[in-house]
Amino acid sequence: MTSSSDTSQAPAMIRQRGSFRRVIGASVAGTTLEWYDHFIYGSAAALVFPALFFPAGNPVAATLLSLATYSVAFVTRPLGAVIFGHFGDKRGRKAVLVATLVIMGTATTLIGVVPTYGQVGIWAPVLLVVLRFVQGIGLGGEWGGAALMVGESSQDGRRGFFGALVQIASPVGLLIANGVFSLVTFLVSDEAFFAWGWRVPFLASGILVVIGLWIRVQVHESPIFEEADGQREQSRAPLLVVVTGHWRTVAIAVAPASAATSPSTCSTSSSSCTALLSWARPGRCCSTPCCSAPRRRPSPSRFGATSPTASAGDRS
Repeated sequence: MTSSSDTSQAPAMIRQRGSFRRVIGASVAGTTLEWYDHFIYGSAAALVFPALFFPAGNPVAATLLSLATYSVAFVTRPLGAVIFGHFGDKRGRKAVLVATLVIMGTATTLIGVVPTYGQVGIWAPVLLVVLRFVQGIGLGGEWGGAALMVGESSQDGRRGFFGALVQIASPVGLLIANGVFSLVTFLVSDEAFFAWGWRVPFLASGILVVIGLWIRVQVHESPIFEEADGQREQSRAPLLVVVTGHWRTVAIAVAPASAATSPSTCSTSSSSCTALLSWARPGRCCSTPCCSAPRRRPSPSRFGATSPTASAGDRS
């Protein structure tokens, strides 16, 4: 027979589980969106930016400079983690996650309206670098904050497991980013793609941010933070306390994570750019070195029959 105490606790447990599911869903959805923003920049850096945002005349230099702007976020992500980690300990996890989502989404949307080199000259790549810098700050605060939010909201002793679920957002964001960019490149003509089509994935981020914010504001604050905040257990410099008082734990956590993350990050970043370059149709990225190499003639079944003159020229 069920006791009256068990009966009274059942609704509370159901509400708690529902709230925890919302925390997981909001964290994974928001982090997926931020990784989407991160990776569409990589796609554009390989396909578009060398032609539109750097001086013409040296395709190799333009491509290298374009990919260099992509790397800016990898430098600023640790800075974002430090900044938002500090304010997350002081102001709360939920507030920081809302802020990082807005920052990342705003920077990505603004990239979609940045004028090209032909319009504003050297200011075009400068604006790209500035916005990429902001993207890195936002992503640096987002991933760690989302994992912490999920881990601290777990009540069944499996914080590590549930915190690791946030990592699934990275490959999902990569797939969505590559899928959206590939879809746009094959739906519009070459002229339309370079004129406005490449901006669509960036501008779409503004709509996704609104949806992500609506999901994220529904969650409650981390119970562990609320408990610490109620007891006023806060330090003026939380990061300093962690590094000086728990440096062995930090080293044990950082070393294997760095060894596992670095090769994965390099492979996903380079593979996304390389794959998109190889998938591009002839003339799609006409200013990059990939288009200067001879290409195999497309099969008639895919792109239409070739002219008899061209076919005779190929046979000769």
